[in-house]
Amino acid sequence: MAQERSKSIPTLERAYPDANLPLLNALPAGEYRMLGLHSSFAELAKVCAYLEKQSFDGALILENAVALLFEGKIVNACATRKEETVWGDTALLEFSRCYSEGILLEVLVLERRVSHALSGVQERPWRVQPTDGFTGSRAMGNGYLALIADGEAFGRVQIGNRETGAYPAALRPKPLTLPRVVGAWASERYALTLRGRDAVNPITDTYNRARAAHGKPALEVLTLLGRGKTPLEIAGTLERDAASLEAVVEVFIREGLLSRRPDPTT
Repeated sequence: MAQERSKSIPTLERAYPDANLPLLNALPAGEYRMLGLHSSFAELAKVCAYLEKQSFDGALILENAVALLFEGKIVNACATRKEETVWGDTALLEFSRCYSEGILLEVLVLERRVSHALSGVQERPWRVQPTDGFTGSRAMGNGYLALIADGEAFGRVQIGNRETGAYPAALRPKPLTLPRVVGAWASERYALTLRGRDAVNPITDTYNRARAAHGKPALEVLTLLGRGKTPLEIAGTLERDAASLEAVVEVFIREGLLSRRPDPTT
């Protein structure tokens, strides 16, 4: 297959040669359509709605986050949050938050096949060999990432990563949903008070009263908060909108079942 013959694969110039963020590091150079877009000028939701109408292929870039678009839809995202690299919906939430706080946005136009090939990039490659008809990208083990469409490698980007494996791209990549921006509360950690411990213990009267007042799903959230999960992490686990948990957290704090836990890094 063409992707195996690395010498015949053209090397593509990197758009951000000094980038450390994995997905940003893998972007080949394209044509900049817009630089320095600010949240005071355009809401992110409106920018994305416009790009979707244009069937845009490319990337939206902030200094610590990137969102990849294929046929106008966001299909991949990567961001740095508190020195941790996050992907998917969590990264898109961080992207939205940073843009709303005034970080300038760049728009990079890419070929459709490039966007498609990079849509499957994630934290770790699959330990498989691409088969005939494969579309996606492949970490070649020599510091390059090969971009592949229908079984043919059409370019490679020097990413410096020595891993080997494949990042398959779906025929129709699943779009990510642009989230509503949530506050810092969603990334904080909380602790159960003594009453809160009783509220998650099914043998207590406090549990029965709390379940009658708030319902079993809310107590499941309280239990996970008590185990050290952030509301954002819980939203991902329970497949809920993070913003919908704000009222739940507030009522538990107000009723003395929950307290904010100091950030150990501060």
